[in-house]
Amino acid sequence: MAMHTDREFENELAKLREKILLMGAKVETMVATSVRAFNEQNNDLAHRTIEFDHDINRLEVEIDGFCLSILARRQPVASDLRFITTSLKW
Repeated sequence: MAMHTDREFENELAKLREKILLMGAKVETMVATSVRAFNEQNNDLAHRTIEFDHDINRLEVEIDGFCLSILARRQPVASDLRFITTSLKW
């Protein structure tokens, strides 16, 4: 994506990218933990997987709110609009 003259907007897009990467990392951890919990029949790991799921759900709601805020305030176009609307589909 191209750099913008509006640094604040660019910072918001960077923050959105960071939040998405964080959520992806949490999902990776959750999947690995759930597979391990299943293979080992480990209840503690299964409960930890549920906790990860709650964290991911909260992060998804936070990302959605952040995207809607950016859309309302910045009215992005082209690749920025596609990036933001795709982020809402996570």
